[in-house]
Amino acid sequence: MGNSGLWYNPRMANTRYPDFYIYDLSASHTVAPFLPDPRFHHHNELELLFMPRGDAVHEHAGRGYPMPLRRLIVFWGGIAHRASKRGPDNETYAVHIPIQTFLHWGLPRETFVFPLLRGEIFVESDPAQSFLDETAMRRWFGDIRNPPSDPAAAAALRTALLCELQARLIRFAAGTGVVCANPAAGADNAGSVVRMLRCIAQNYRDPALDVTRIARDAGINPNYANDTFRKTCGLSLMRYVTRQRVTHAKCLLASGEGKVIDIALDSGFGSPSRFYQVFRAATGSSPRDYAK
Repeated sequence: MGNSGLWYNPRMANTRYPDFYIYDLSASHTVAPFLPDPRFHHHNELELLFMPRGDAVHEHAGRGYPMPLRRLIVFWGGIAHRASKRGPDNETYAVHIPIQTFLHWGLPRETFVFPLLRGEIFVESDPAQSFLDETAMRRWFGDIRNPPSDPAAAAALRTALLCELQARLIRFAAGTGVVCANPAAGADNAGSVVRMLRCIAQNYRDPALDVTRIARDAGINPNYANDTFRKTCGLSLMRYVTRQRVTHAKCLLASGEGKVIDIALDSGFGSPSRFYQVFRAATGSSPRDYAK
């Protein structure tokens, strides 16, 4: 991968999972007028969002959350999400941080890292941080999208950028961030796909989870459930479940904690042999090689 690839990867559709994107360290700046994301997508990076003006709803793990104005939002992109219902004057900044980088920053696991990986969303609670976060997000966006042409200068700037992101998240996790627990009104009835996504987000670590159970929780026929989910999200229900399990396992492997057999079971695979087979097919390497 060339130097430019270290800074910005446009949405590159994974050949195995059409709506799984690879962002690496990247940033975006969206200004109205704009069309809401028509389909749910997911990626393996931590995502930081900041909305300087306007209004929008962020749908995540089957629930809709009104984006708070001028507050930093932090979540893990491995769970299906999309932006929707953006107002006509909306402006949003986003920064994506590779999950492997994030997991090695020594952030509190029980109170911050693991809740993020379970699908919780954190929001800055201190309004005094608004000006600092807006300034930082604009600077990070500029650094990522327009790095110096000189490789040495670009490498030095990348190091500084990662240090700044790490420091911000350390402060965030130390007590300024609060879990966002205010889903948008009516979000629980937003549709069958949303109900299926929520069921998967809450139960993918259960080896017994299957299409029948997901459809039953969504209140629809299993065949209709699978067809509707595929049309909306670009892949079948069980392939998405497998994607969630593999991504969960990758995060645990990258953290360097736990035995492979324990990670396999914790990720929702019924047996180590099944885990090895699926993990190698999805990543091209064995769980042990990936951990190394």
